[in-house]
Amino acid sequence: MKPFRERLQREVIVFDGGVGTYLYEKGIYINTCFDELNLTNPDLVGGVHRDYANAGADVVETNTFGAIG
Repeated sequence: MKPFRERLQREVIVFDGGVGTYLYEKGIYINTCFDELNLTNPDLVGGVHRDYANAGADVVETNTFGAIG
């Protein structure tokens, strides 16, 4: 596998899409803490990430947009 920086210089890298939007499309209400779904419904979150990977995404980001560190 090529180093990430090398790939950035030579090719288009496709990232995943809006995880929160996709979760909403799958029936999760907008007032739900999407970050908490990583613990309460990991299969659903994993399925969203798998769908993006299967669609051709080279990079799948975490579902922790609103998490506080």
